[in-house]
Amino acid sequence: MAMSKSVKMEHAQAPVPCNLCDNEEPGEHYCVDCKYTLCVQCEKTHRKIAKDHKVVLRSQVGDPDSKIMSCTEHGERAIFHCEICSIPVCAKCVIGDHQGHKMGQLTDLLEERKKSLQNNINEIRQDTLPKLENMRKNIDSEREYYELKVNEVAKEMEAENKYIHEEVERIHNERIKRLNNIRETGLMVFDRCANEITMTKDIALDIESQYQDAIERNVLQSLPKKPLPEVAIKPIKPELPKPPSFVPGSKQELVKIMGKLQVSLMQIPPQMISVIQSPLEGSPSVCITKEGEVWIGGFESKEIAMVNMHGQVNKKRKTPFRNRSLAVLDNGDIVLSPIHRDSSVVSILQRDGNVEQLFDLAPTRSTGVSVTPDQKVLICNWKGKVLRINSGGSGVLKCLYTGSGDDTASDAIAAADGKIVVSDRKTPAVVLISYDGKILSKLTHAAGGKKLGCPAGLALDDMGNILCGDKDNNCVYIIGQDHQMRELVGPSHGIQEPRDLATDNENNLWITQYNGLIRIFKYLA
Repeated sequence: MAMSKSVKMEHAQAPVPCNLCDNEEPGEHYCVDCKYTLCVQCEKTHRKIAKDHKVVLRSQVGDPDSKIMSCTEHGERAIFHCEICSIPVCAKCVIGDHQGHKMGQLTDLLEERKKSLQNNINEIRQDTLPKLENMRKNIDSEREYYELKVNEVAKEMEAENKYIHEEVERIHNERIKRLNNIRETGLMVFDRCANEITMTKDIALDIESQYQDAIERNVLQSLPKKPLPEVAIKPIKPELPKPPSFVPGSKQELVKIMGKLQVSLMQIPPQMISVIQSPLEGSPSVCITKEGEVWIGGFESKEIAMVNMHGQVNKKRKTPFRNRSLAVLDNGDIVLSPIHRDSSVVSILQRDGNVEQLFDLAPTRSTGVSVTPDQKVLICNWKGKVLRINSGGSGVLKCLYTGSGDDTASDAIAAADGKIVVSDRKTPAVVLISYDGKILSKLTHAAGGKKLGCPAGLALDDMGNILCGDKDNNCVYIIGQDHQMRELVGPSHGIQEPRDLATDNENNLWITQYNGLIRIFKYLA
C-alpha cells in the first residue's frame, strides 16, 4: 500500500523534502495550519506536539508550495512578516538585516487580512449589493412611472389636440352653413329687386310704345291730354342687404387653450383706470406678489390688506407694528419695515401668519425695503445706508451705499440689468450703482431741465424701465434703458405727493399718495 502511494505521488507531483528535518526525506504529509511539508517521522512528532493542527496527505492539497511566499533577499521560505519594513522575511533575515525588528507570524497576518477581506466580502454581499439592487429596482420603477406619465401626458395632449381640431372643424362648418344661409337670403333679396326692376321696365316700355303710336298717328284726338298714371314710375330704392362681416374670436381665449403669446410691450399715453381710497389708516405703502395679489400697508395701522383695483378688501393680516414699507419674496412671504417709532426690526410675515425676525437695525431704523431677483433683501436705514441682507436672516452681506446724512436713502430696488437704484432725498438724485456698490451715475434732472425735488418710491416694469415718484413736484418719472428721466404722470393726472409705487401683472402702475388715495394707471400695451 505504501509503495502504491509513492508511485502515485511520483506521477502526480515531484517529491518535496520535509521542511522540519535535514534528512531530505520526501514529505508525504502537509500541515494545513503551519503550511509545512512533513515526512512520515516528522508527521508523527508534529501530531503529538500540535494536536489541534490539521494534517493531510500532500497529494490532497495539490502544490502547496506554490502558495508559500519566499524571501526576496535569500529566496527561501518566508516565515515571518517584518512590521517595520512591511515585507515577508525568512529565518536568515531575522538574524540578519532585520534583526531587532518587530516580527509577526506571516500566517497570522495572512489570516488577519483574509478575515478582513472576508468581512468586506460579507458586507458587500449582505449590505452593499442588496442596497444597490434595491436602488436599481427603485430607479427602474421610477423610470417606468416617469415614462408612463410622459406617455399619459402625450395621450392627453393628443386627445386635447383632436378635440380642439374637431371643435374648430365643427364651429367652422356651422359658420359656413350660417354664411351660406345668409348668402342665399341676401341673393333672394337681390333677385327680387332685379325682378321688380325688370317688371317695371316692361311697363315703361309698353307705355313708351303707346305714346309712340299716338305720336305717329298725328291725330289730336289720339294724343292724351296728360300722361297716363302708369307713366309716373317712381324710382326703385330697395332695402338691399349689407354683406356680412367677420369678427375673429377672442385671442385671450385662444391663448388659454394653445399657450401664451409673448407680445412686445410699448409705451402708450398714460390712462388712469382707477382711483381708490386706502382701506388702512395713514400714508399707504404697496407691494404685489408674483400671483398678482396687491397688499397695502399703512403708517397708522398694524394690519395689511389685500385689495383689488376697485378698492375692495379681499383679505387682512395682522402685523406686529405699523408699516412704513412692504416688499414680497417669490414664495409670497411679505417683508415688513416698521415705522421708526415702533421697532428697529425688519421682519418677514409668512403666508401662514407667523412673523419671523429678519434683521435688527438697532440703534437705527429702516426707511424702505425691497427684494432682489436672487431673493436678497435691500434695506435702507435712517443713516442713509443701503444694506443687502440674506432673506434667511444670516446677516449683512454688504453695505452698498452711504448717503450724505440721516434719512437720505429712502428706497432701493434691483434693476433688470443687475444695477441697484437708490432714491437719495438729500442730494436729491436717483443713484445708479453696481451690484457690488460702485456708483455709476446720479440722475438729478428730468428731460426738459426739471430738477428732481424729493424722490419717493421706486418700481420696475416689464420693459426694464425704472419708475420713480417725486413728492415735491407731484409727479412720477420713467427712466428708460438710455438712463434718461422723463415725466410719465404729473399734476394734470391728479398726482399729489406720491409716496410708494408698484407694477402689477397687467403692467398697471399703482401710485400711493400721502393723502391715502391710490391711483392706478395703464401706460404699457
